[in-house]
Amino acid sequence: EQVTVTYKLYTRLQIGLENIEYPKSVGFWQEDLSVPNPPRFNRTTIKGMEYQVATLYKVALFPTKTGNLEISPMSVTVQVRTKQKGKKRSIWDDPFFNSFNTRTVKKLIRTDLVKIKVKTYPEGQPADFTGAVGDFNLRSWTDTSQVKVNEAITLNLELRGTGNINMFSLSEINFPGDMDVFPPNTTFEKEKLWDQYTGTMIWEYILIPRASGRYQLPRIHLSFLNPKNGSWDKVETKSISVNALPG
Repeated sequence: EQVTVTYKLYTRLQIGLENIEYPKSVGFWQEDLSVPNPPRFNRTTIKGMEYQVATLYKVALFPTKTGNLEISPMSVTVQVRTKQKGKKRSIWDDPFFNSFNTRTVKKLIRTDLVKIKVKTYPEGQPADFTGAVGDFNLRSWTDTSQVKVNEAITLNLELRGTGNINMFSLSEINFPGDMDVFPPNTTFEKEKLWDQYTGTMIWEYILIPRASGRYQLPRIHLSFLNPKNGSWDKVETKSISVNALPG
């Protein structure tokens, strides 16, 4: 199940970002959601105090094991511009560089360590479950319904959804025996959503019937755990009929 982690920087000082060390948490599959470069600061008010706030990093983490895991801290080196005591402001002060009555101090700041407890799967796990957790849709289609023997057919299989879409495989597909099947070409397109890791995976299979007759391409199914309600769900394509004429 996805854990969305957001790292924000709040400040009431004049600062410049010098170095950002992006964390790598152990025990998680990691997918970046947002890496602003450069980060944009906006004004906000907390308990009557005004701050400048910027999102430095947003990441989707998918735990790969159960138990107590730790989300690694993020560290940032900043240049903090402060006034020197006893110095009066000069009309020649430059707001972007050290001046007569200001100085720049380098500071290293870090987030706190965050702990996550990862639960085991609920009971009733399907026999064909391969690790899919999220919400998914599955469909298939061919570029034609009729060919001659030894001519190629393209079977397209599309999986779209939100969740750990890059972390599992589909169940084995049992194609008809008198049909050659070549390894599929795979493409993945990530959707630009702010909080959820969402995308579309497409497999393109090249099929060649070696005998005439009617072929029935099998249904393709996927069992997954829906974290919204903790239930086991299943999606399935329709069977596709293809007619192979004598060559």
